Amino acid sequence: MRVFAIIAAVFWTGLCGAAPRELSGSEKDAVMEKISVYNASAKTLQADFTQVKNSSMLSSPLTSRGQLSFAAPGKVRWEVLSPVQKVSVFDSSDRRFALFNFDFSQFISAVSDDGEKYEVRLSPTGRDMAKLFRALILTCLKSSGQVTGVILVDTEGDTTQLQFSNIRRDCDIDPKIFENATR
Repeated sequence: MRVFAIIAAVFWTGLCGAAPRELSGSEKDAVMEKISVYNASAKTLQADFTQVKNSSMLSSPLTSRGQLSFAAPGKVRWEVLSPVQKVSVFDSSDRRFALFNFDFSQFISAVSDDGEKYEVRLSPTGRDMAKLFRALILTCLKSSGQVTGVILVDTEGDTTQLQFSNIRRDCDIDPKIFENATR
């Protein structure tokens, strides 16, 4: 009977995958540095996104799809394609840009490794960031540190989940897309 229990446990772990491993100390610092360096060194970035908003004010989640474009040193175009089309363009002088370019030292962080990706859980320590959100959870590729997903938990506990796909880094982007859009 004992042998059966051990075999069943090994089989179940194989089906479910191993539990994520929490990183600490120099391992955690190395992951944070990898993410920072990868993202800070991007000259341009384009990605498709799916955004799911869960709120106590909504009867069901609100899903939108679109495209994110970024050009260093600080231009962002956020284009929602469905269900309603809307384009927002902002730069480093806009408060919203802080969500794309922030200093990890302003957060208490926890990092876990599931074998394929890192999950970085950030809680703001500064009053200004704490007014915007309660937590930010990043999903990053282990190989590069590239962010592939974000969950933002706002001050009311509502969540906005972003999943990025078709990510293109250091690609050609026409600078005109950052002009003449509604702000």
